Amino acid sequence: MATLLGVVFMGSATILQVTVVGRINMLEGAADLVLLVLLGWVLHARAEGVWQWGVLAGAFIGITSAQPVWLPIISYLSITAVGYLIQTRVWQIPLLNLLTTTIAGTLIIHSLTSVYLTVIGTPLQLSEIFNLVILPSIFLNLLIALPIYSVMTAITNWVYPPEVEV
Repeated sequence: MATLLGVVFMGSATILQVTVVGRINMLEGAADLVLLVLLGWVLHARAEGVWQWGVLAGAFIGITSAQPVWLPIISYLSITAVGYLIQTRVWQIPLLNLLTTTIAGTLIIHSLTSVYLTVIGTPLQLSEIFNLVILPSIFLNLLIALPIYSVMTAITNWVYPPEVEV
């Protein structure tokens, strides 16, 4: 069930990312809807199949972008690991978890992409990447993180209803 939901939601998020959300830019940064949907699922204790969702997110982004497919898969699996670790081991405060993992996830995606581009020979300046891409992307992701998290909370409660104490 979780994998089927992952295909539907990650596919929908990827389509919205490519067609609508990716066009809303601040400087050179853009929001990452797929990242936020993935974090919205990972940060719920009752959610199952978080690793499948990470692979699906990376595969869908890898297919729709000019990056090699393995790079987004590694990025989104790393984000899944960080989100799962923070949610299960570190904090039990959902808002703090969301903000921390959103910032960390954005940094992971852009850092791995920058390293890859540097390795293949693209001349990049670290200060420009940070000021023009990473910081605006973090801001845009934080701006839409709460609404996406609220929607994912509703979906998680629908799929895995909370237990009622008698």
